[in-house]
This record gives sequence, C-alpha cells and structure tokens, in this order.
Amino acid sequence: MKSTMHRIRKIIQLLLLSGVLFAFAMFQGGFVSWFLFYSVVPLLIYMLSIPFYPFNKWRVNRVLSSKYGQAGGSVLITITLERKIPFPLFYLVVEENSPTTLNYQDIGQGKYKYLNDQQFYVENRVFRKLLFPLFKRKLTVTFRVANLPRGQHSFHSINVQTGDPFGLISNQYVWEIEDSLVVYPAVRSLEWKQRMDSNEAGANPVLLHDHKQANVVSGVREYIPGDRFSWIDWKTTARKNSIMTKEFEQEKDAHMAIVLSAELKSSMQQLSFEALVELAASILVSTRKKGQSVSFHMLGEAEKHFTEQQVKFEPTVIQNYLALINPDKKDSLFTSKLVTSLNHLPKGSLLLCITSQLDQKLVDSLVIKSKQDLQIALYSIISKNDYTSFHQSLIESLRMHRISVQILSEDDLKKVRWEVNASL
Repeated sequence: MKSTMHRIRKIIQLLLLSGVLFAFAMFQGGFVSWFLFYSVVPLLIYMLSIPFYPFNKWRVNRVLSSKYGQAGGSVLITITLERKIPFPLFYLVVEENSPTTLNYQDIGQGKYKYLNDQQFYVENRVFRKLLFPLFKRKLTVTFRVANLPRGQHSFHSINVQTGDPFGLISNQYVWEIEDSLVVYPAVRSLEWKQRMDSNEAGANPVLLHDHKQANVVSGVREYIPGDRFSWIDWKTTARKNSIMTKEFEQEKDAHMAIVLSAELKSSMQQLSFEALVELAASILVSTRKKGQSVSFHMLGEAEKHFTEQQVKFEPTVIQNYLALINPDKKDSLFTSKLVTSLNHLPKGSLLLCITSQLDQKLVDSLVIKSKQDLQIALYSIISKNDYTSFHQSLIESLRMHRISVQILSEDDLKKVRWEVNASL
C-alpha cells in the first residue's frame, strides 16, 4: 500500500512539473521557452511510462549449477531475463531474495575456531547486481554462493527494480520462482585410535587398534602377489615345493550403535550442533567402508532410528536426513530417552553417544545404560573456554564405571583429520 501511494505521489509531481513548464512556455513565449518545454517532454513521457512498465511480460528463469552440495562448498545461481520489446531501461537492479537458512557461513574446519564466539558464524547474505540493459532483450546474472551451510535452502523469489536517471521514479517487480538446494554435512577424515572387535560370536568385544588382526590362522593357500612376507607358511612351502601363505579367520566386528543428541539448550550453540552432525556423518561413512555392523539413532523431541540394514544399503536416505535435521531448542528429554530406548541392542555392543551437553543427568543415564552389558563411549563437543572442573569430575565419574570419554574442543575440530579416541 505504501509503495502504491508513493508511486502515485511521484506521478502527480511529474504531471505538475509538466503543467508548470507548459504554463511557463505559454506565458513567457519565445523560442527558448518552447524549446525547453519540448526538450523535457520526451523525458517526462519516459519517466511517466516507467511505473507502468510490464515486467510481468518478461520470461525469468533461475538455474542452480547443482541441486545438491556439501557443507563448505559453493554453487552458482544463474538468472536469465528475457523480453520481447526492447524498451530502454537506464538501469536494472536484480536481486535474489536469499533464504534465512543461508545466514550462516561454513568455511570448513576453520569455522570451529569460533566455537566459543559463534557470532562470526552468522552472515547476512545479499545477492544483488546492477545492470545497464538499455535496449538489450536478454540479460544474464550469475551469483556465486560460497561457504554453504548444511540444510535445505529454498529460493522463492527474484526481485528487479528500475527507474529514471534522476531517481525520481522507480518500478519494481517480484517473480515467485521456487527452487531448492540441499547441502549435506561435510564428511571429515577420521583417524581411529581404537575400535571394537570380536573374533567369535558371543565373545566379549575388546578394544583394538585400527589395523587388521592377523593372529588367528584358519588355513593356508597359494601365494597371491601383494601378500605380506610375514604371512608365508615356510613349513607348508617346503613340503609342497610352492609358496604358501597363511589364511586368517575373518574378523567379526561387534555391533556399533551411534546415538546423536538433538538437544540444543542455547541458540548460540548452532555451530556445536553442526560439529555433532559432521562427527556422526563421518563415523557412519568410515564404519560403512570398513564393513562394520552399525545402526544410527537420533534421540530428541522426534526420535529416528536407522537399522543396520538401512545404514548398509540406504546411505542416501541417512545422508538426506542428516542434511535436514534441526536441533531441539527446548528440553527434548534426551537423557531419559537414552535409558528407555535402544533396549534391543545385542549384548557387548558399543554405544557411541555424541552430544554437546555434559551434565549429571547424562552421567546418570549412561551409568544405567552401561549395566545392560554394553560398552559405552561418549563424545562431547565443549569449547575449551567452557570446560570447567565440574566437567572433569563428571568425566572421572564416567571412567570409574568404565565409560570411555573424549572431549572435542575447537583445537581438535580445526584439525584436517579428526581423532576418534575415547579412552578409559
């Protein structure tokens, strides 16, 4: 309503200016007066036509270089504007109305140096470009959106604005065009210091370093190029007069359950939640490559569970889920759900709990869970400036119950390779 009244007021002012010039030419007379009047009339007619310019006749299209991306990456937005009548436009401002979900900038692992002061993670993006089309029928504008944050980003509209060279008259128009961009969480390279293995079904799992176990011989076979020199069975080689190597029993990995907390008690911890999601995504990718038996569970206001088969055969479904999840801004009863859920896990399973909270409620829940014949490892994202002696006492309490704990601060998250090393 305000824009309409402003436009009408400008038109009335131009009409009054035209009347003043005409009256001046009529009463003053002479060549100069009429020359001035007829020189200004074309400009006045042009300026009066601007508010009525039919932008709705234009054909506008938006093309994304990719519909999918990864956090920290970039995408190109190309806007094409076409018109049939080459009406002269002195200038044209083209603006892509940026969704609020893009108000974060993901600069890779470097963003975690702001874990304690997350205001630097916020960035109000403006995609606007000034063109001078004049009589051009086709215009193309390209915007590069860098440092993409995780999530689904919906583009709804494109805005254009034009006017006269003096800034007296303007006209703007908005096209409603829907496009969507899905950005998956970044997958970090992990360095496993320890992992869970079990050599026999039903045996208690033990923590081993991340290398192939080669101490249970199941037989011998002929040498294959690439076999280690230490695997050669010299006695069998001498007896058969052919190089024979030892064949080892296939390792059986203990089941691993990854539990991600959706609870976020402060809006200023958004960056901490991104670290949780990236850690969960990285562990899922790493364990799936190793053939580990793993399930994934999201505990929050709305629970979500992915079975071992889904993790193995439907990785894109989980990837989409991790791209779209948002934290709970209120108490989601994570600690209580941690106790009541996941009662179907096999005995001896490893429970990886990933959270940004470390309080007495969580400690009590993990201690109760450890009594269900499960091995538990806790990964908590805490800024080094927020780490207190109270946290240390909670960690000691957990380790007394043989619950592994690893605190990840900004110093750990800034590394190219993240170390996964929850120790007792």
